[in-house]
Amino acid sequence: MKIQNPSAESVTTRTTGGILRFIPEQTGLYQLTDVKKTEWIHHVAVPFPQEESPIAPQKVPTVPFHGKQASAEGELELWWWAAFLSLAAVGLEWVVFSRGY
Repeated sequence: MKIQNPSAESVTTRTTGGILRFIPEQTGLYQLTDVKKTEWIHHVAVPFPQEESPIAPQKVPTVPFHGKQASAEGELELWWWAAFLSLAAVGLEWVVFSRGY
């Protein structure tokens, strides 16, 4: 198998069991040609270098909180009132529905 890289340099490699093993060295469009048939077989695009492929997890930067500390229960717990009013509205709707209005 003949491989032509984006800078028009050619490399000849062998396939084993119909599998081509080749690591591209630069980004761009590679042209694969069968050496025996001299026909174009396939074009392969390499969008990024191999060095960027094994992406490892990075440490997330954290910023310490230097502002006013909230109490354990919270200063503004409005969710309790919102949940109570929502439940009351659903209950009122159920009463109106059960009377047949």
